[in-house]
Amino acid sequence: MEEYQKHVLDLGLIDSILFSGSAFDSELVKYYNLADAVILPSMDKSEAFGVVLIEGMACAKPVITSNLAGVRSVYENNISGLSFEVLNQQDLRDKVRKIMLDNDLRMQMGLAARGRVEKMYNQSTLIKKLEGIYTLL
Repeated sequence: MEEYQKHVLDLGLIDSILFSGSAFDSELVKYYNLADAVILPSMDKSEAFGVVLIEGMACAKPVITSNLAGVRSVYENNISGLSFEVLNQQDLRDKVRKIMLDNDLRMQMGLAARGRVEKMYNQSTLIKKLEGIYTLL
């Protein structure tokens, strides 16, 4: 963390970046609401879904993720977030820059993210999907 804090200081972003360390589950909403976007730079398919994305999207935050099948299934690219090529730092940088420099786009994608969570990840929808799985067994 010290290395990242030094980079932030060197870039003059110390008033814009919060290094919170660990947070209790009960505090997560506060941190999501402080954020401008949620970034999940997964490097391999072991992170197959990314619940953190749904949590951030529920707080009306756009997401930026690596282009992995499970992760990108959570949101709609160019609607509620942006995807970048796995391990491509320049692509990630470009997507972060795009979101951070365009307030209207960030707000629009955040609202779309919230709408997707309300539609796709609400309790009744998830129960129906789970029931469908059980009927196949």
